[in-house]
Formats: sequence, structure tokens, C-alpha cells
Amino acid sequence: MARGLFVTATDTGVGKTVTAALLAAALRRRGVPVGGLKPAETGFSGEPQEWPPDGYALARAAGLLHEPRARVVPYVLPEPLAPAVAARRAGVQIRLEVLDEAFCAQRGRFLIVEGAGGLAVPLNEELLMADLALRWGLDVLIVARPGLGTLNHCFLTAFYARMKGLRPLGFVLTPWPDAPDVATQTNPEELERLTGLPVLARLPRLRGIDVEARQWDGLEDALRSCELDYLLKHIT
Repeated sequence: MARGLFVTATDTGVGKTVTAALLAAALRRRGVPVGGLKPAETGFSGEPQEWPPDGYALARAAGLLHEPRARVVPYVLPEPLAPAVAARRAGVQIRLEVLDEAFCAQRGRFLIVEGAGGLAVPLNEELLMADLALRWGLDVLIVARPGLGTLNHCFLTAFYARMKGLRPLGFVLTPWPDAPDVATQTNPEELERLTGLPVLARLPRLRGIDVEARQWDGLEDALRSCELDYLLKHIT
């Protein structure tokens, strides 16, 4: 199956979508054939062929907006809940064979898969997000907040990933503030000590980018300003 990366987070709303899109766009600029896959996106009730915000971000960054939406976002559900719960309430069954088909359709590309929430979020009645990453043989990148409280969240996510048989590559901390407090300043070093994993990037809040509004005018500026070489070296 395709080489790739599973982008997860310690919580919802952490910055996972922006990170995944930024990576897809950066790899594409370097001439790497890139794919994007959001297995299930919740909280969107638009028209059947309309792109939901996260799927749009991935597809735009990877140059896939011309492809069928279902190849990038197989399941789109109206309520902002865990996929298993949102699907149950909508009378939809999230089927593994549908997800496998979307994954295999992008064979030959470096496929960036964006999960929903964290690794222990239920995808359907039998599977968690971690199970999908394991099934597809993808290494895991963990996106987390940089400030107070992130040590526990990051440690538990890395511990659980390893327990499931996954290989976590490291952390992206975002949004990194212009004037970090003491906790934020000391967290990267302490996080590396606790987990044995590197902090691969500290991404600032990116101007001109708003996932929900589908605003990506600032993507090119972000690609020029963010230090991504260390991160890209570790994921490819």
C-alpha cells in the first residue's frame, strides 16, 4: 500500500488539519506526489458534493479538488461528534471496505491521513482511529497544544500509540505563541525527556488561514516562514 503518515492529535481543535495541509503543500512543492484522506469528517451538513472544511483543506493542499470527494472524505456526517456516534445517529454504517478502497485509490502517492480527534476516538462499532493507522501501516505524527497541560496529553497519546503497536514519530506543537510563558518554554525539552520522541516543529498561528471559512490565502506565506525541513526529514 501507499507510503504515508497518520496525523493525529491530543484533542479536537488542536491544529491537526492545518498541520496536515501544510505538510501536504510542502511535500507537493518539493515534487513529491501527495495524497490526502480524511476517513470521516463530522459536523458538516452541506450538499452531498460540497467539500467539508477539513477535507477541502487536505484536497486543496494536495491538489485533489478535481477528484471525487468520496476519494478524499469517504464519510461526511452532520453532527460534530465522534464518527461512530455521529454515524449511528445518522443511520449510517462506516464500513472498513469503503475506507480501504479510498486508501488504495491513492496508491503511489505519499498519503497524509488525518484522523478525527485522537487515537482512541471510535471510528465505528469495532474500530478506533488507532486501528486504522495500524491496519494501513502508517507512522503517527502527534499534534498538540504547546502550553500548560500538554505534557500529560502528549505522554498518554504516545504511550497508547506504542501500546497499540504504532510508531509515533514525534510532536508538532501549535500554535506556538509569540511570547511563550515558562510552561510553554520548558515543555518541549520535558516532553522529549518523558517520551523519548522529538518535538519536530513549533508552528505559530498562521495568518490568512481559517479552516472553517476555507480561507487559505496565507498558505504560501506559511510555507516560506515555517521551519519545516526538520519535520519533513522525519516523515519521508
